[in-house]
Amino acid sequence: MFKHWSLRAHIMLAFLLLTLTVSGLFSLSMVQMFFFLEEKLVTQDLAHMLPLYQKNQDHWQNDPALQFFASNDTHHPIPAKFSHLKDGYNEIVDERGIFYAYKATQQGEEYIVVQEQQDFEELEEHIFNGIAAGFVFSLLPAAWLGWFLARRITTPIRRLARDVGKEPLLHTATHEDYGNNEVGQLATALNDTLEKLRQSLRRERLFTSDVSHELRTSLMVISTSCEVMLANPALQEAQRGQWSRIHGACLDMISLVETFLALAREEHQETATRAITIAECAQGQYEKWLPEFSKKGLRLELLENAPSHTRYNQVFLETVMSNLLRNALHYTEQGHARLIVDAHGFAIEDSGVGIAAEHQALILSPFTRGPTARGNGLGLGLSLVERICQRQQWTLHITSRPQEGSIFQIRLAS
Repeated sequence: MFKHWSLRAHIMLAFLLLTLTVSGLFSLSMVQMFFFLEEKLVTQDLAHMLPLYQKNQDHWQNDPALQFFASNDTHHPIPAKFSHLKDGYNEIVDERGIFYAYKATQQGEEYIVVQEQQDFEELEEHIFNGIAAGFVFSLLPAAWLGWFLARRITTPIRRLARDVGKEPLLHTATHEDYGNNEVGQLATALNDTLEKLRQSLRRERLFTSDVSHELRTSLMVISTSCEVMLANPALQEAQRGQWSRIHGACLDMISLVETFLALAREEHQETATRAITIAECAQGQYEKWLPEFSKKGLRLELLENAPSHTRYNQVFLETVMSNLLRNALHYTEQGHARLIVDAHGFAIEDSGVGIAAEHQALILSPFTRGPTARGNGLGLGLSLVERICQRQQWTLHITSRPQEGSIFQIRLAS
C-alpha cells in the first residue's frame, strides 16, 4: 500500500511517526517520574509522622485523614487486611477509596500509618489528563509542520518530474534551475543522460535516412534492370524465371526498406504516407500471393465480410498482411489458406503444422524461429508484425495447435 504513496505523503508519515514516538516516550517518562516522586514524597512524609504518633497518639487520632495502627496498641491493633503489607511505602485500594500506607518494624513491634489520598487522586487524574491532551494535540502542529516541510522539500522534485514529463527529449535542466543540492545534481545528471539519448536518436535518424535512401536507389536500379530484362522477348524461359525471382526479391527488399523507414519516423510524420482500405490491401495481396500458393499446390481463398472503409497506413498494412501470408505459405504443406476480411480487421487461417503453446510467444521475438522453421528467413517477419501492431495500436491474436493449423487475427484500431 505504502509504495503507491507520493514522496510528500511518505515525508509527512515519517514526521508524524517521529512526533508520535517522541511525544509518547516523553509522556510515558512524565507519568513514570510522577509515580516515582509520589512514592518518595509520601514515604518521607509518612515516615516523619510515625515518631510523632508514637509520642502523642491521642493528638493524631483526631485527624480523620490519618489512621495509626500498632501491634502493641490494644485500642488500635493492626487490622487483618493490613497484615500482609511490606515495610515501607504501600498503596491500598478498598471499597472506601485509595490510601497510602507506611509500615515500620521497630524492636519486633509493627507500626502502620494510613493516609487518605482522595484529593491527591483527583489532582493526579487532572495531571494525567493534561499529559494525554498534550500528547494528542502535539500531533496537530506536527501534521501541519510535516505537510509544510514535505511541500517545501518536494516542490523542486515535483517541478523536475513535471518538466521532464512534458517533453523529455526537449527538456534541459541544470543545477542553476533547481539549486546547488541533490535535486540540482539529479537534474544535471538527467540532462546529461537525455542529451546522450538525443544525440543517439539524431545519429540513428540520420543513419536510417541515409541508408534507406542509398538502398532504395540501388534497389530501384536493380528493379528497373530486371524489368528491362524481362521485357526482352529473346530471353529463355529458364532465364526469365531467374530474373523474375530476382525482381520479386528486389520488390520485397524495397517494401522492407520502406517499412523500416516508416517505423523510424515520428508518429506525426505518418499523416503524409499513403493510405489504403483493408479490402484494397487484401485484394492486392491475394493477387500477389495466389501464384506462390498455386505453385505449392495449396488453395488461397479471399473472404470478405462487410469490410470497413477506413483507410490505414499502406506500408504497415501491406507489410503485416504480406508477412502473415508468407508465414502461412512456408508452414503449410497441404490444404488451404484463407484471408478473411471483416469490419474490424482481418485474419489469416492455414492448415499447416501449427505452433505449440510454449513457442507462440517466442516466435514474436526478433531472430527467433520455431523448431519447425521453413524457408530461408532470419526470423524477422513475425517480430516485424508485432512491432507494427504495437506502433499502430493494433491487436495481434494467435490461435494454433500442432498439426492442426494456425489463425493469426489482426484487429485494427479505428
